[in-house]
Amino acid sequence: MLASQLVSSKSLNAKLFYSGWFVVFVIAALGVGFELYIADVCPKHSLGVPLCYVSFSLCVFIVIFHHLSLRFAVAK
Repeated sequence: MLASQLVSSKSLNAKLFYSGWFVVFVIAALGVGFELYIADVCPKHSLGVPLCYVSFSLCVFIVIFHHLSLRFAVAK
């Protein structure tokens, strides 16, 4: 995902971002799925929250912010 920030081509930028994001998203989604169906698969935070939930939510927020940044860049 970081390599996409170094490229000026918008089509290549999107391909690099989504290819990196998709790998992280799949790993986080698998962790959440295993945590829900098998239980106690992911390590837990000191507050008791499984870290795979945190990773999954960060992936979702990152893609939302990426879409927002693209929308604001087009509006300028």
